Amino acid sequence: MPPPPAHLLQSIRDAVARGAPEAVLPLAPRLFELASEHLEVGEADFELRRVDFPPAHDTGVHDHSTWSLDVLLQGSLELTEYEVLSRPSPDELEIAVRRRRVLQARSTFLVHPGDLHRVVALTAAATLHVGGVPTVSQQYRRAGLTYRPAP
Repeated sequence: MPPPPAHLLQSIRDAVARGAPEAVLPLAPRLFELASEHLEVGEADFELRRVDFPPAHDTGVHDHSTWSLDVLLQGSLELTEYEVLSRPSPDELEIAVRRRRVLQARSTFLVHPGDLHRVVALTAAATLHVGGVPTVSQQYRRAGLTYRPAP
């Protein structure tokens, strides 16, 4: 597979340098050029890769150590965003749903560092993920915590 067009990679580099992630959002329509079967590009300041979700795949509640912009190439996903209400113990968070939405192909979603969210594939789906480069073992920073819905 040919690499992504150099001009698109440079546009992403420039947007990241201006202050990601919002600066990358206007590039989302151009990212559909990269809707291929396999894609992974590692850069110093960002990564670009395709992520495939089988039907009913559930990421569980998690956050990331860095920003990401995901372009839904095909299928549909349910994205639920949460807010932390309290921390009853060091390994437990009390959370509440802030927003839930169903995303269809050609939708985009932006996640900031620390934003708690959950993605469920309603159908087979594929996203193009553009994100800051996480430090090792910090992609899912809160994976070991227990999440308790607010009463």
